Amino acid sequence: MKEHLRVLKNTRDDVKKKKETNNMDNKEIPVGVSVWLNAVETFKNEVESISSEGYGCLNIKMRHKTGKKACKATEMIKDLTTENNAFVWTDAPIPTGIVDSRPATSTTSPHGVNFKSRYRQFNEALKWLQQDNNKSQVIALCGMGGVGKTTMMEQLRMVANDKNMILVILDDVWEKIELKEIGLTSPLSNGLKLLLTSRLSDICKQIAVSACSTFEKVEVDVLEEEEAQNFFFINTNISEEDDRYDIGCKIVEKCGRLPLAIKIIGTALHSQTKPIWKTTLRCLENNRIDDIVQEVIKISYEYLKHEDKEVLLLCGLFPEDYDIRIEDLTRNAWGLNLFEGVSTLGDARDSTKTCVHNLITAHLLINSYEQVGCVKMHDLVHAFVLGVVSKSDRAWIINHSDVTQLAAKEEMMRESCKRMSLTCMGMSEFPQDFKYPNLSLLQLMKGEFSLKFPDDFYENMKSLQVIAYYNMQHPLLPRSLHCSTNLKSLCLYECILMFDFSFVGDLVNLEVLSFAHCDIHKLPSAIGKLVKLKLLDLTGCENLRIDNGVFKNLKKLEELYMRVSSYENVRFTESNIKEVAMLSKQLFALEVEFVEKENLFEFFSFEKLDKFKIAIGGYFDSYEIEEDPFVNKLKLVSDCKRDLHDCKIIELFKKTEHLDLQVKDMIGLEEFHYDQHSFSSLKELEVDGCSNLKYLFPICVANGLKKLEKLTVERCDVLEALINNDGSEINGVVELPQLLQLKFYDLPNFTSIYPENSSSMCALFNSLRGEEDDNIHKVLFEIDLNNQQPLFPNLEKLNLLYMNDMSHVWKCNNWNKYLLISYSSFHSLTSIRIYECIRIKYLFSPLMAKLLSNLQKIHILSCHGMEEVVSNRDDDNDNKDEEEMSSTSTTTTFFPRLHSLTFENLTYLECIGGGGGQANGTQTSVIHDEFQVCLFSQ
Repeated sequence: MKEHLRVLKNTRDDVKKKKETNNMDNKEIPVGVSVWLNAVETFKNEVESISSEGYGCLNIKMRHKTGKKACKATEMIKDLTTENNAFVWTDAPIPTGIVDSRPATSTTSPHGVNFKSRYRQFNEALKWLQQDNNKSQVIALCGMGGVGKTTMMEQLRMVANDKNMILVILDDVWEKIELKEIGLTSPLSNGLKLLLTSRLSDICKQIAVSACSTFEKVEVDVLEEEEAQNFFFINTNISEEDDRYDIGCKIVEKCGRLPLAIKIIGTALHSQTKPIWKTTLRCLENNRIDDIVQEVIKISYEYLKHEDKEVLLLCGLFPEDYDIRIEDLTRNAWGLNLFEGVSTLGDARDSTKTCVHNLITAHLLINSYEQVGCVKMHDLVHAFVLGVVSKSDRAWIINHSDVTQLAAKEEMMRESCKRMSLTCMGMSEFPQDFKYPNLSLLQLMKGEFSLKFPDDFYENMKSLQVIAYYNMQHPLLPRSLHCSTNLKSLCLYECILMFDFSFVGDLVNLEVLSFAHCDIHKLPSAIGKLVKLKLLDLTGCENLRIDNGVFKNLKKLEELYMRVSSYENVRFTESNIKEVAMLSKQLFALEVEFVEKENLFEFFSFEKLDKFKIAIGGYFDSYEIEEDPFVNKLKLVSDCKRDLHDCKIIELFKKTEHLDLQVKDMIGLEEFHYDQHSFSSLKELEVDGCSNLKYLFPICVANGLKKLEKLTVERCDVLEALINNDGSEINGVVELPQLLQLKFYDLPNFTSIYPENSSSMCALFNSLRGEEDDNIHKVLFEIDLNNQQPLFPNLEKLNLLYMNDMSHVWKCNNWNKYLLISYSSFHSLTSIRIYECIRIKYLFSPLMAKLLSNLQKIHILSCHGMEEVVSNRDDDNDNKDEEEMSSTSTTTTFFPRLHSLTFENLTYLECIGGGGGQANGTQTSVIHDEFQVCLFSQ
């Protein structure tokens, strides 16, 4: 028996190792492996307790009993061994979209946990999405609230994006929808798929009928018992030996095995004592399943700090499934004095971000997957918040559905109501007796042009501290607004202001004022009377003219936003610029575009700025800003670098995260009086149209780019190399450890990362040494496999466009000698796009194809010299038949995760890989996958 047990232990260790390896490589694990390992562990402990020692040779009864146990144990070992032999291990990747459960949706696991019980439903839904692209279909993910429908929808959305499907998504459907109201026709267009998530399958079926489309329903059920328990104990971080384990199992069952409930309660109970666990279980007992989630959210809510609770309740003012801007939360919180010990708006923003982070960690908020800088609230959490604010002393009015009955419903709350949020669509007028004397916050959304306000509207709301209006079309500021003398924050977003609003200058206590995207064309001088103003937001106000003197008296202004992202930018006068220059000495945040280069920038000071987006000589494109509202960005467009020195903008380089340079006479970045830390915060660098630029930076500057994630270089006619070895560091080593995306576009003289005469080795790049003939090979990356330093371990995207002189992307001489050795170079690369690189004859050697094991997309367009995609030729000799290669014959699987392969206008393309796997006696090129997207055209 002992020998059998030893063999079983060795087998268990092998299975554990295989499981860990597949987990790391995102490969499928056979169903039942985890259960088998647990069974072996339990059985091992039982067997080790079987012993005849201590009974003595005369204790025949006990020896017989022990012998029977040993015989049974031996049979059990054989059964376990047989069961293990039935497991089929493969290199098949986990299905796309299931690999990583990202925290972008309501019930996504924070630990990337994947539920095996969901694979069937996911693959079923994916099958319907991929099936018969000539027909329209309605696919519905149905199940109870908190079960994970939105998570699965988001995973399917990512797959659809990768595979270029025509997909329309409607999340959380409660009632039948008229297709024309969302821009669709009936019947749906051929090939269009409509994906719904809903608790009501009948409603989804009605939508399919109205769309004249086939209907497929996928039921998303609760988790299986074992995975629900595992999910809970991952969040609480306890093991089976913990004395709270049994209580935890009961809590999981009381949570109905709902992922959302388990996630929230597990996070709340992390590090809590056993008595608290027992109290929690008692709170959950005797509740119906419909009430369980609300009770779970309540428990989590009660563990929050006071400020976290207040920010969560502020989120409840917005409609369900709304993308809530963190900046809006900051401004509302400032106006309501929610944060103690905060003296600046920057501090308030930090406090808001901290609260939001805590709420996301508690799984009461989620990051928006559509809008950066925004959060969302699950509808069950939203329902809980509405319940909280409708009780006790809060008495808030929140109505985003039927506001026509507002007066009748809320009559009793007029004296007690402190905050109100209404969606005004369908409303014709506010009642004449609209009186809420204790109201501190009023938020209105989507008012139509016909909506009427009483002239004395604000006379009955003298306690107002915050007004926030979104998409209101009516001239919504009656002159009675001057009665709101306690008002600290007035924020209007995408509202129509077709009238004189000079009386806003009478709101002497105003500290936050926003006219963002309100299409105002003049900022009156009366705004200069707001001497307490700390924030002024004029974002998106095209062709805005500012009265002289407006900024002169704003002595307490901390933040100024005037970015338009359009050629119709703010029309600054000379006086305006002088006033802004004076203000710049006190500002902590500034967003502005100076399209017309003036000679007054030398009077600016940027020393105090912590938050900025500044363009000089140009303007930002709107998509650039939408990427991340909190990124510090500079865009510098000039024919002469001296202009930039004069305006002192280089003071900001150390704080800049995204730098866009278009300076024609710039030769290198060192001209900006660099040091090694000049660009220490830089995450994204774009260089475009610098016609005199020979190289981008010297080694010492490159070594300071520890945070660089994206590098784009375009239309630099004389650029020869990125990095210049100026001789000061002969053996300099360059590392760009965070680089994720690299794009080169139209660089006709580009030779390599390093100049040809450089002797430096680079941890991420290796230059090709110069050769003495006219047919020099211009190579992006030359790989030295004797150097153990991995190359580009984090790079995800590589785009090369119009690189007409480049002959190789990668070059590794004698690659066949290294084919059986593992490397992590380029291991993270998922996408490569090559366009009009006419000298490239092949893209990958078998070694590079092996290294790129995570590659998902290959797009090759208009590369007229391309003959093969994967080639067996030696990188040092492009001729296929001239040199016979000597290497160990081997077979390798390439691109196991590839799902998008696009070839277009490749005139001389002969084959995809290595002549079907045979070339000069070396069996290397085996491409293994199904290419769902494959385009060949001449």
